[in-house]
Amino acid sequence: MTLDGCCDHRAIVPDEGLHRHAAENLDRADALLFGRVTYEMMEAALAGHGPTLFAGLSKRIDLKLVSRRELASGAVAMRYEPRR
Repeated sequence: MTLDGCCDHRAIVPDEGLHRHAAENLDRADALLFGRVTYEMMEAALAGHGPTLFAGLSKRIDLKLVSRRELASGAVAMRYEPRR
């Protein structure tokens, strides 16, 4: 997702580092649960255009950065968690 909240995987060139990062995330997950709309959005969207991930939120969520990883493609993978 870009800083402006857009997600479109076609905007970057996926490289080995990006694929490895995605695979590591999937390996750590207990389950992946996608609704039809989310799946279709992800299938057709990742940078500068397309639907925005947080467009429907009714209130702001305070997040903290818990990890940051720079990939060879130039993409930066960042993971956030809600502040408590």
